[in-house]
Amino acid sequence: AIKTAENLKLPTAAELGTTANVTWTSDNTSVIANDGKITKAQNAQTTKLTATVSSGNVTKTKAFDFKWRPDTKRRCKKS
Repeated sequence: AIKTAENLKLPTAAELGTTANVTWTSDNTSVIANDGKITKAQNAQTTKLTATVSSGNVTKTKAFDFKWRPDTKRRCKKS
């Protein structure tokens, strides 16, 4: 698992060294936008990012699941 509060760097076709078309789609753009920008939610959220790679008549997709959890460290009380 990757833990980050930073925006995601989603690879493009050029960065992958291919001429194929690469697009990213989020099913919850209020948390992770299609360009990888993260908006910090106040409560736990699940987001699926799907990469679609197309070249000629061939299209492949791969989905990645992300779970956003707000930082709870500040809410913990020392006992």
